[in-house]
Amino acid sequence: MRICSTDLPILKDIVKDIKAPRDNFHETNDFHDLKETIWIFIEDFINNNVELYKDKHFDELIRASVYESMYCCYYDIFNELELKIDIDNIIDELIQTYFIIHHNPRSYPNTFVHHKPDIERIDRLLEYFKTQEQPEQKTDA
Repeated sequence: MRICSTDLPILKDIVKDIKAPRDNFHETNDFHDLKETIWIFIEDFINNNVELYKDKHFDELIRASVYESMYCCYYDIFNELELKIDIDNIIDELIQTYFIIHHNPRSYPNTFVHHKPDIERIDRLLEYFKTQEQPEQKTDA
């Protein structure tokens, strides 16, 4: 028995009824644990590499270190995790938050000395300031 397309019933349009499942990962304890882990990696990197503050690529170094630490700890689920969330954005957000709460890194990413300092002039100014009379302290010694 052959059926023609005209013999089939009219299909109901269900496109408007389909709802994508809501991604609630950002509201789970796993997400908060992940952020806490990243925070610990940031803190650990800064406490163990204080001398890198002076490096002009400090931002890149900390991001790379935290990303590598995340990869080492979660290598078995890292690719799946990257598909669910944008780890780079979370790392950037937490680094920014860390420095808002604690202390800022370099003020400007490309700070440099514009010219050679005039050492003789600076020495003269220091000597001048040393000879200036200081007002009497009004505190008990």
